[in-house]
Amino acid sequence: MRAVLVGYLSPILVDSVLQRALQRHNFAPATLSDAAVSELTADIMVGLRLFVPEEKLSQLMLELAEVLEEDQP
Repeated sequence: MRAVLVGYLSPILVDSVLQRALQRHNFAPATLSDAAVSELTADIMVGLRLFVPEEKLSQLMLELAEVLEEDQP
């Protein structure tokens, strides 16, 4: 997920967004389940709308959806 986000935002901003989402849900990166990753993705999508240009937002959402599908068993 981070690799996809860095394609659209600075690494510092990506780390900040991810860290805030993890803290908000009391998740630890090492113990994330597929459900937790889905929840985090939904949470960060709202914030990403503020930072990603509108013309690139749909492509970012598609790429994140692909990452989530790859993680499904």
